[in-house]
Amino acid sequence: MENNNNNSSDASQWSVFKSQHCRIWFGVAQQFDSTGKTTDVFRVMHSYKPRLNSVDGSEIEHSNVYYYDDDRGTVTSSPRCGPWFYKEEDSITIGFKGVKHPKWPNTKFIFFPTGSGIMFNNSAVNYGSVETCVKLFVLHPQRPNIRLSVMVEYCELTLQSCKVYFENSDGWKSPFWEEQESHDLITPITPLTSSVVSRQTIDFNLNFSSSQEDPKPLQSDHVFSFDSDSIGSIFDNAPSDYLSFNPTKNVTITCPKFMKPNVNSSDGSLNGTQRAASFVAVRWNQAPDNCASDVIAEFDLDTRFKSLTEIHYKHSTVEA
Repeated sequence: MENNNNNSSDASQWSVFKSQHCRIWFGVAQQFDSTGKTTDVFRVMHSYKPRLNSVDGSEIEHSNVYYYDDDRGTVTSSPRCGPWFYKEEDSITIGFKGVKHPKWPNTKFIFFPTGSGIMFNNSAVNYGSVETCVKLFVLHPQRPNIRLSVMVEYCELTLQSCKVYFENSDGWKSPFWEEQESHDLITPITPLTSSVVSRQTIDFNLNFSSSQEDPKPLQSDHVFSFDSDSIGSIFDNAPSDYLSFNPTKNVTITCPKFMKPNVNSSDGSLNGTQRAASFVAVRWNQAPDNCASDVIAEFDLDTRFKSLTEIHYKHSTVEA
């Protein structure tokens, strides 16, 4: 097993953003309400490309186009469409630590060297009524053209909606996602069925650690738990004040119904087991490739981002 602990610089954050996310992502999006019920389905194109006057790639233009099958049609102009112009010089400002959003200064991106990452903000700077926004980007460990993105939005610290984007940078037609949707659910991740291939963590200050190892049987300490009291797997045994649902049979999302842990929506009473942090997490079984990824974002009691963890698994081949 190989372990690495170091600090990811702002320059390397920009490099990952430019090399692994600066492309056109074509995808199908599903929107869900605070109970996990589907409220909308549409197509979206997320375009990241170097500005024409930026020959060295130090400026990136980001725009979105939304495609609806109803009377909304194609949307190219709205607060959600941009364009926004990212500048490398803004993201390497001393002390910023991450890639800075050009319009919302309190919104930033933090990436692993392998490309997966998070976008988050904790103030009322986003469009509409959204106050707190968390978006997880999960790159397929073997297919750099495939990305799963999950956005969770809160207003007054209460969950409003979840959006899931099934993305492909090779065009609208995606053999991977077509096969993924037609594939049966993979056996749940357990010590009997899965092996940990790698694990990496990065925190708010860009302190980074990783372990790379040959696949071996999953041990109990590899299963992500809420805290030392062993509440259980964040995906399999979420507390009552969390929403945990499957937007598709091979994707699981777990997130707090309220960003302040233990607060009930109506009477302010405590709800659930006392915890020192909250989590937004996604588990993605990459069915066609017999592997899986967990990405878990941790926030403190003041809803400030603490760290991001990514775990890759390989599923065992079980003969009948």
